[in-house]
Amino acid sequence: MEGTMLQSLLTLVAGVGIIGLMFYLLKKYTLKAQNSSEKMNLKVISKLPLQPKSSLFVVEAGDKKLLIGVSEKNINLISDLTDEEDDKLPASKELVKKNITEKIKKSDLETPEALSFTSFLKSTISKNKN
Repeated sequence: MEGTMLQSLLTLVAGVGIIGLMFYLLKKYTLKAQNSSEKMNLKVISKLPLQPKSSLFVVEAGDKKLLIGVSEKNINLISDLTDEEDDKLPASKELVKKNITEKIKKSDLETPEALSFTSFLKSTISKNKN
């Protein structure tokens, strides 16, 4: 009887030890995964929604700033803003808003090419460079 109790106690201690070891290892490797994702150095600086399912993002990736167009089906790199000064980014946002209102007011929106996201972004970038 005493041998059975001792065996049960040792089995219980071994089970609790294995569970404790599993929690320790899980915590250790979960923290490593979180720390490695923080080292990616990627953050969204600003977002400008254009339509319900399309937006422009200014993203900082490392030491580069990128203008990215995001729609429902794809993501496009529009421009590398690394050379531009940070002061110009709010002006770019206003330029995009102005370009949207101009496109809506123009009568040439009847063609599918004029309504495409790509043509809109190209016209915005060309106006920004001028």
